[in-house]
Amino acid sequence: MQAIWAKDNMGISLDFVTDATVREAEERLGVVLPPTYVALVKVQNGGSLTANAVPSPSKNIQEPYIEVEELFGIGDGGISDSPYLIKEWDLPAGIVLFSGTGHSWLAFDYRQTKENPPIVYFEVDAETMEYPLADHFDAFLEMLYVEE
Repeated sequence: MQAIWAKDNMGISLDFVTDATVREAEERLGVVLPPTYVALVKVQNGGSLTANAVPSPSKNIQEPYIEVEELFGIGDGGISDSPYLIKEWDLPAGIVLFSGTGHSWLAFDYRQTKENPPIVYFEVDAETMEYPLADHFDAFLEMLYVEE
């Protein structure tokens, strides 16, 4: 599982994750985080990925891919910032952001479930556009590839 993390981490890894850290984050966010996500952040708590893109979910998006610069870890500066960022960027309640940089976001979508959520992509420009991306986090990880 370590192969997902890039050697150059851009200094964005957070503090070490324990079972208690995970429980605390889940209670705070009111969700059950995907087991594969939890396993990844226990290896390294966020950072740059070896694969940096997934195929675009829509012909309405200019690029044929979505750039995935990093995976947020658990804690402040990571997924725990979701409530603030959702409010700041006027995104729907019931999601947990796990990657993104302001005008585009990847999120666990907990609006219909409390565990094993689908993955959605948001573009925030003049209006917010939402695109289903993967049925669950494992399927999202399988979509990742290197875009030069």
